[in-house]
This record gives sequence, C-alpha cells and structure tokens, in this order.
Amino acid sequence: MLADVFTSRSLLVLVLAASAVVPAHAQDAGPTVILVVHGLRNDRGRVGGGIYADPHVWTHDGGQVAVCHAPIHDGVARCVIHAPAPGRYAFAFLHDENENGHMDTDALGLPQEGYGFGNDARGTLGAPSFESASYVLTAGPPVEYSLTARYGLGI
Repeated sequence: MLADVFTSRSLLVLVLAASAVVPAHAQDAGPTVILVVHGLRNDRGRVGGGIYADPHVWTHDGGQVAVCHAPIHDGVARCVIHAPAPGRYAFAFLHDENENGHMDTDALGLPQEGYGFGNDARGTLGAPSFESASYVLTAGPPVEYSLTARYGLGI
C-alpha cells in the first residue's frame, strides 16, 4: 500500500515533467522564475522540474505548462522556468541522480532520489496540494525562490 503511494504519479511525473517538450514561443512569452534547489546530496545527474497551471492536472503526466533541467554544483541546482503568462503555478522537481528518467524507489516503494515542491510544501504520503506548492507569477524581472530537496519519506 505504501509502495503504491510513493510510486504514484505524484512522484513519477516529476521526471516526466522534466522530459516534456515546450514550444519555443512559450519559453519567451511570460514571467520567469528561478527555483534554486538546495540540499541535494550529491552533484550526480540533474534536477528536472515543471510548473502546473491547473489544479485538476497537478502532478499528472502532461499537465505541466513549462519545464526546466538544471545541472548540480556543490549540492545546488538553479532551475529556470519561463511561464506562458502571469498567473498561479505550482512547481514540482526531482533529483534524477542516475538520469534514468524516473523516480527510483526501494523494495517498499519509498523514494530513493530527491524531490520537492514549491514553497517546500509537504504532502501526506503523496504530493501536497496545488495551492500549497504554488506561486503567483507576475510580469517583471525574474523572481527567485529557494527550495530544499527531500529524500526518502521526507518527513
């Protein structure tokens, strides 16, 4: 049962969000947010993440409206995302240490790679709510937010 929760789309889609293709025009149209992920346990792999505009598709495969990929240096990654327009967006990310394209889990289904959400929001055995992981992005200069990677249960 616990394995099903952690292998659910709420965690696996984090990598899928990072592999989605976003049209070039979407990269230039709206506000820019820089999500600085701290607490990564090593510099292997990369951080991939995505923003979601619709709470009904939050953490669902294909629900992201923009994505980022970021290398890791000294346990920190800077993920730059260009939102399609001003609005409220929730963010989710994954530290894909071995760059295999998915969240690795142990025999019980517990996450073995880092992950996190906007505002460092925490869920209860799954993703947090869209509202708790979201930011309001407006026109203007890029805005930067700091986040912390969690490993295992992240409790």
